[in-house]
Amino acid sequence: MLHSKFVCPVCKKEGTIGVTNLKEYPGASLDCPNCQALLIVDPDDTSIKEFHGWLHSQEPKWPADGKNTGYMEF
Repeated sequence: MLHSKFVCPVCKKEGTIGVTNLKEYPGASLDCPNCQALLIVDPDDTSIKEFHGWLHSQEPKWPADGKNTGYMEF
C-alpha cells in the first residue's frame, strides 16, 4: 500500500497516512502516529490540521482545546 506523508501541526514531526491521495478524503480524521493528536484533513484545502482548533474555527461554541468533549467510533 502506498502512503501519503504529512507534517503534524502539533508535534511538527513527519507522519504517514495509508492513502495515496489526501484529496480523496476531505473531512477524514486521524491520529498523529507520533504524538497521538487528533487531526483532520481540511475539507477546503486537504491540509492536515489539529482537529479541535479547526472545528473551533468553524463553530466558536466548540472548545478550541477540545476539553469536555467526546467522540464515537464506528
